[in-house]
Amino acid sequence: MRNGCVAVALVLLGATGVRADRVPTFSLPNALLLFGDYNQLRVVTARGEQVLHPAVDEGYNRGYFALPSISARQDGVIAWGFAVGWDETRRHDKARFALGLYSRANQQWRTYGNFDRIGDAGISSDGTKVAFVVREHGRMTLQILNVATGALTEGLYQPGMWPRGTPSWSPDLTHLAVQVHRPDETSFVATLDLGTGELRAIGDGFFPRWSPDGRWIAFYSGRRCMVVHPDGSRSTIAMALKDGWFTYKEFDWGGPVWSPDRKNSC
Repeated sequence: MRNGCVAVALVLLGATGVRADRVPTFSLPNALLLFGDYNQLRVVTARGEQVLHPAVDEGYNRGYFALPSISARQDGVIAWGFAVGWDETRRHDKARFALGLYSRANQQWRTYGNFDRIGDAGISSDGTKVAFVVREHGRMTLQILNVATGALTEGLYQPGMWPRGTPSWSPDLTHLAVQVHRPDETSFVATLDLGTGELRAIGDGFFPRWSPDGRWIAFYSGRRCMVVHPDGSRSTIAMALKDGWFTYKEFDWGGPVWSPDRKNSC
């Protein structure tokens, strides 16, 4: 909901017990919570908290925040775009950006690329691919990272694809759910075929999230959290916010989160 720049992701990494004499930290066993704001991320589990900062201590990150994402693998690899340098020799775009991958198993960062600007990073659930939109040499491009090889390839970018709307992978890694902006500043959610570049609109809104079984896509649309099939059929309101006595509520940041049983989101 609207109120500050905070990203939150919840991932279930396996089944472990919670002591009966303790107040549980999470409603799901062995859940992992990722959230953050300018210049830091926090990884919280039932066993404690870990604070992460960008790989390079670059002051620009204290005023710029792209949303991270985390894989559903046991090691929970984190993908996050941030500033890694400052180039005074450039007339424009002096800040330089890269994609960072953090391995929780090795507790270290690896960085990829050198861009004018970087958007939100969408990592696949199996942790093998990362998609993100960048500005490079005055044009927008879709970048795909192969995590195993470290190779970056340019995807089939379509005009209007928004850097700040986290791309969400289909389970078979053939499509992305993306946020696309219109000239009038409204946006819609679409699926992008990575093989053909075909863009299929599925509803007005933002921050799409593909369900773990691939059958649904959840996204925000004003005060509503919507779910829809990837072909655009059976669009349904999963949740609608109502005004309180002193607040105006509207979904704004971070995107829906699917439960591990695939039955619930938002």
